[in-house]
Amino acid sequence: HENPVADWSVSDLASQVGLSRSHFSILFKKTVGDSFVAFQYKRKLKLAKALLRDTQLTMQDIAERTGLGDSKYFSKWFKRCTGQTPSYYRIQQKDAVIRTDGHPGL
Repeated sequence: HENPVADWSVSDLASQVGLSRSHFSILFKKTVGDSFVAFQYKRKLKLAKALLRDTQLTMQDIAERTGLGDSKYFSKWFKRCTGQTPSYYRIQQKDAVIRTDGHPGL
């Protein structure tokens, strides 16, 4: 849990806990409720949203911190996951904070 973008593989984790890849996958899904890959992507999306909301990092920096490579791929991936571009999400979140503070939105 310490590094949400670590390039963990099912095989590596299964090996570390002494299980076969398939048995680990079954137990992981039964315990967590998601496949291992879906779990990793959800963690990356959560991190991406936090970085967009709470920092002024560039899209390239966020892409690198989430382990998604370059900004173009990150933007396509984020839009596919959320239905919004990262830039729009960032503006929307900043606007929500301003409105929550009692000041008019942008």
